Amino acid sequence: MPDERALAAEQEAKLQALRDHINAAIDKGGSRTDEEVRMAVEAELDAWEAERANQTRSP
Repeated sequence: MPDERALAAEQEAKLQALRDHINAAIDKGGSRTDEEVRMAVEAELDAWEAERANQTRSP
């Protein structure tokens, strides 16, 4: 089973990467609606949570 501290560090790294991605997109500007952004973020988080759940179930 993975070390809890390693998982926490990985989570923080992924969250920081997401923050950086979002901030870069905001700086760049774009034509996405608030709803499109919300849906994209939710999809990314769902994928991340599914990946994390699969990792914690693996022997």
